[in-house]
Amino acid sequence: MFANRNPVVYLILFLFTVILRLPSFHPDFFGTVESSYFIAAQRLAEGGHSYQDVWELKPPLTLWFYEGWYSLLGDNILWGLKVFGILYVFLGAVLIDGLIANYRFASDASILPGFLYSTLLSIPWYHQEVSPELLLTLPTLLAFSWLIQYTIEEKHSWNLLFGIGILLGLCIGIKWQGIIVIGTIFATYVSITRPLLRDLTTMFGGLIFTLFLMILPLYYQGSLSEFWDLAVAYTYDHYRFDSFNGQLTEWFSILEVLRLFGFFVLLTVFGFLAMKSKSTSTIKLRKLETVMSIWLIAGGINIVLSGKFFYLPYLFFGIPPMIYYISGYFGGRGSSFFRSSLLLASYIFPIYTYILFIFCSNSMYYEWLKPYESKDVWIGQMRGKLSMNRQEELIARDLKRQNIQNGILVAYYQPELYLKFNQRCASKYVDFTAAYNKMDWLQHNFRHAPLFSAPEDMAKVYEAFRKEQPDYIIDPYNVFGDIKAHLPILLEPYAMKKVGYYKVYYRRKER
Repeated sequence: MFANRNPVVYLILFLFTVILRLPSFHPDFFGTVESSYFIAAQRLAEGGHSYQDVWELKPPLTLWFYEGWYSLLGDNILWGLKVFGILYVFLGAVLIDGLIANYRFASDASILPGFLYSTLLSIPWYHQEVSPELLLTLPTLLAFSWLIQYTIEEKHSWNLLFGIGILLGLCIGIKWQGIIVIGTIFATYVSITRPLLRDLTTMFGGLIFTLFLMILPLYYQGSLSEFWDLAVAYTYDHYRFDSFNGQLTEWFSILEVLRLFGFFVLLTVFGFLAMKSKSTSTIKLRKLETVMSIWLIAGGINIVLSGKFFYLPYLFFGIPPMIYYISGYFGGRGSSFFRSSLLLASYIFPIYTYILFIFCSNSMYYEWLKPYESKDVWIGQMRGKLSMNRQEELIARDLKRQNIQNGILVAYYQPELYLKFNQRCASKYVDFTAAYNKMDWLQHNFRHAPLFSAPEDMAKVYEAFRKEQPDYIIDPYNVFGDIKAHLPILLEPYAMKKVGYYKVYYRRKER
């Protein structure tokens, strides 16, 4: 699994990974995904139950992962996660390096696979979050590595198969995208070896065992029905009605991928064609080629199936086979100058995003970029991760004048605002987009179609606010105006005013 390399080589790879991920340590960087799980973990640590007191659409393992970190580090969790992210990416880089170097594509003097892995998982810097997609990378890599050991290296041990099943269970417990991993592993197994019922039973047993252990805590918490309704039924509703509404994947997302990874994609195509044009010398290499081909195709399917919800970390699943073909291309014969020039060109935009970070994070340098902010989405996104915009500054100023004791609620999916304002979320509606869509009297996406998940009726909304009333509600889209029209008693303790172009509701002071 690990290549037999000089430790100094791995030290260099580790330092390279640290440098790549240093931007995420910026003290003012609040990522959307990390912020969402941070406030969810905060509520769970206060005694809340998953899916009952915290609305989250993902499977529970990432939620519990963040809860564990919060219990350990408290409000310093984000700093600990940055360090964890470096170690996690580095370990994955070592694994992919060993997987490829143990065959033929990376010589003892080259650690290209590891460098490519760290690079592709760390750009652009504003996606450097410990997200479910990142957590998915290591169990996916291990599952494929163990499958290769079992089927290609013929290390026939039931422990490997059962372990693969456990890893697949972890994948689906981290994110529903794990279903793609499961399908790819089973498709790969039946393609490169004669499928045996005992093998499939052992693998499936590990999967079921892990899912059982995942569901058991939800059962004892009494959260199983809420998990099914919110994380399964509602997620399916949201996907089937909104994901393919007019187009598969937003063109901006595709263009962003090509802009960042275009040369890497091109090198993958070159490597794929080069390796397909020549016959492999051994059965093992032919099987490995089949594994990587299926994995690469599944990576493309994963991007297409993400529909309008695609964003860059969905690319993580397909990165290992990309690295395999790129390494194969540079390990083959041909003009070394031409190939080296291509590789150098592929790093231009990744380096560009790092330079943008340096300019965006420094107020003096940022003055040079201001005229281009409206023209270049990257500059706007990067700068937005590091500082408050004018609207947020106005709300932060208004919040300082309030006596906030019970926390706030943002009636929109901007979880990073809780961290920017240093306020806890005082509602189970952590993901307010889900709350908005499930409130059956609002103008939501599903009003013309039957829901598999149960609507959040007025009685449930009233009970949620009776149990826990935020001191301050930020309402960018007048959602609470609609709620007040149907349930006026809910907002009786609040006064409304406009701060900038947002409506906010604050609790009246008792006389």
